[in-house]
Amino acid sequence: MKPEKGITGELGVETKVNKYFVTGLSYYRNTYDQLIQWAEEAGVWQPTNIGSSVSDGVEFENKIFLGTNYDLNLDYTFLRAVDDKTHKYLIYQPRHK
Repeated sequence: MKPEKGITGELGVETKVNKYFVTGLSYYRNTYDQLIQWAEEAGVWQPTNIGSSVSDGVEFENKIFLGTNYDLNLDYTFLRAVDDKTHKYLIYQPRHK
């Protein structure tokens, strides 16, 4: 197997609405060459280089402060991860988190 090589980037903004609530939004994109994924070959699942892939997504982050020692984090992530050549969705990459 060959080592993975990739370029990643992220752009985001965060704002403090008031002393009890902080919210943020981020966009990220990752491109990989020689991505290592589990794949079936000859009936056996093993790690394999799949070539190139692109994954991008959006994250929503919210934090609510409940007191001096407690806070509540509410986050959501949407991910689109595909093989760059076949455009098939990559296994083990959840779309919603």
